[in-house]
Amino acid sequence: MLVAGVPLFLCMPPWTDVTLYDMAARAVLRGGVYYRDVFDTNLPGMGWSMAAVRYGFGPSYEALRAADLVVIGATVAALCGWVRRCGGTGYAVAWFVAAAALFYPFLSEFNHVQRDPWLLLPAIVAARLRLRRVARLIPPAPGEPAPNPSLKGGEQDLRSSDASRRAEEAMRAFPPLPSSRPREAPLTGPGREPSMAGGVGSSILEGFVWGLAVWLKPHVVVPALAVWAVSAVLLARREPRKRIVADLGGLILGGLLAGAPGVLWLVGTGAWPYFLDIFLNWNPDYLSESGSVQMRFNTVFNCFRPWSLVQFLALPTAALSLWEARVWSRRPCGPRAVPGSGWFYQPAGDACAVPARALLAACYLGWLAQVVLIQKAFDYVHVPLVFLGMTVVAGQRWCFGFAYLLWFGAVGVLMNAADVSPPLRHAVEAISPPESRLRPYVHLEKHPLADGEVMTLWPRCWTEGGSAEMRDRLGQYTDVHCGTRWRELEKVAAYLRTVDPPLGPGELNCWHDGTHPLYLMLDLDPATRYMHFGTAFGIRSKRASVAAEVAASRQRYVVSDLLRTNWDRTAAYAPAAWRAGDPLPVWLPPNEREKFPWNQPVVFRSGRYLVHRLDPTKPLGVIRVPDWDRLDKLAEFGPDE
Repeated sequence: MLVAGVPLFLCMPPWTDVTLYDMAARAVLRGGVYYRDVFDTNLPGMGWSMAAVRYGFGPSYEALRAADLVVIGATVAALCGWVRRCGGTGYAVAWFVAAAALFYPFLSEFNHVQRDPWLLLPAIVAARLRLRRVARLIPPAPGEPAPNPSLKGGEQDLRSSDASRRAEEAMRAFPPLPSSRPREAPLTGPGREPSMAGGVGSSILEGFVWGLAVWLKPHVVVPALAVWAVSAVLLARREPRKRIVADLGGLILGGLLAGAPGVLWLVGTGAWPYFLDIFLNWNPDYLSESGSVQMRFNTVFNCFRPWSLVQFLALPTAALSLWEARVWSRRPCGPRAVPGSGWFYQPAGDACAVPARALLAACYLGWLAQVVLIQKAFDYVHVPLVFLGMTVVAGQRWCFGFAYLLWFGAVGVLMNAADVSPPLRHAVEAISPPESRLRPYVHLEKHPLADGEVMTLWPRCWTEGGSAEMRDRLGQYTDVHCGTRWRELEKVAAYLRTVDPPLGPGELNCWHDGTHPLYLMLDLDPATRYMHFGTAFGIRSKRASVAAEVAASRQRYVVSDLLRTNWDRTAAYAPAAWRAGDPLPVWLPPNEREKFPWNQPVVFRSGRYLVHRLDPTKPLGVIRVPDWDRLDKLAEFGPDE
């Protein structure tokens, strides 16, 4: 699967968010000022990460995608270890890896090189450190310890007796369960308990890793708190309260140690006042538009069809894991019996699996909470949640990857046969009609590995790389306004290279999201710091400020995207949309034609993209990007809409 999928993955196009982070990295590497030169509503962690990749491997998008695969691969490897700690078999781990290989490389470009999937790696590393902290207190099963030849007989007997007594006492908190396989020893060896200094040092390291994750996205604090809260209950069964408090203090100190260098960097580079301005004055309005909680909860189960169906198994499994660990009680006790054990939920096979499952469940449920309650319902937000859900299920020894492989194979055969058989195609459409209640969760569509049109491009990946044609053919979101038609945009870039006098810094304004790669193609600084004008104008309280910066810029040419003004993705390509002597499509209403940039002369067109040369004698007029969800009322829009 990886042999077939990786070359295709490397040649897919970058998403518009990647272009934003790339421009931020470009500004950082050239001595610019983050947030002043590139507007970003996020913490700078992704910009720093991109700068590191660009500094080490150059401007190639294939190299950037390779770095993305390394991050995801490391995450999957860390999760495999957790599956084993939870009691998952080798088969479960193997099919978990197969599922990950079927899942991530074949998602749309919208989900690649994004903050949330990268965020999962440091979060899992930190959570595994937390598991290590808890596992140190789990003793081996009662019995005679292995003899130590360095000790004399009497001393050996005395230490054996003491070790056995300590083990028996500790087993009241974490008693083992019968298991058909050999019991795994604790991470630090039998009978060893961390000192106060060692425990706090481990907590500081863990907090430092969580702090690094916060620089990518602060929402990770929610699963971090969930993991610590569950661990605190487990630790309280064996440790005094002062050590629990010291543990929390170590976490906070580690987080502060991770945050301090970043703050110093922001201050030292001059970005601090712009950072504060965005986070205090812009982000409250930006974050207020996140959709309903019900909508975001539903998206958990239907975002990636049919992959998100794993959440229906993961959610109850996580709840049962917390039940089994008795996370509501500080009293030393054994695992609680789980209703329905044996057919749905496999009880923990040993004492180590109980806290491993509980902490994994806490991480998963904490992640779910921040996805549903805080974040916007973007697809990439759900990528780490799917990985965590897979891990929870694999820990129960479910080989779900095999089921997905069978599903995609069967659907691929069916859909390919339907392509050459009209009666069969009609039957398939009847099986999965648009009005079906199951359609949001399961839809009959080919996996890319079963799509002949996609797989015929595989040999070309080795010779062409991410050419404009390959990006157009491999991209899944090239026909949306925030995606890019790469061959059409290449023609725009070729035209702009012929402009006389040549374009200089700040003289090109890429007005819509899909046109942003032109800055990198032409190596030009943008006319303003704003990349996503639709996002900026969506913050209503700041519309006047954004328009004023556009009007005051040194822009000479503006590139627009007609797809941003029409929900019909084919409208710009219809012959009936154009008439002689009119550089704009007939469906663009008169009130919109009077606004910027449509009121400026059009000097070049490539497909859906227009190039406007600003006329100094023509006023810019109203500077706005229309509200996307109200484009059906575009002809009725006033100046502020």
